[in-house]
Amino acid sequence: MTPEPSPSGEPDEDEPQVDPDPETTGDLSVTPKSITRMTPGETRSIKVWVDGTRVLDPASAGITFTSSNTSVARVSTGGTITAVSAGGAIITVAQGTNTETVSVAIQ
Repeated sequence: MTPEPSPSGEPDEDEPQVDPDPETTGDLSVTPKSITRMTPGETRSIKVWVDGTRVLDPASAGITFTSSNTSVARVSTGGTITAVSAGGAIITVAQGTNTETVSVAIQ
């Protein structure tokens, strides 16, 4: 879903965006695709879109986040990555059968 158009016909950026139906999966995309130069204790957020709409509450939209190496990087249910120690990890973002990945490098 997209924000309602403003009187000018353009989407109103101040309008909150609605999370997609958790029972429906669509075109999943994430940013950033990679994160480099994080240091232990630092956090970064993954932004998620389904069918071009920004997902504000990933858990309610049936989106999950998993880390390939939790001793290097942990990820919350909301998509916040926490750097733990030096190394690399892949964060997998999934909704149904759709997946995207984010590579993470911790220095």
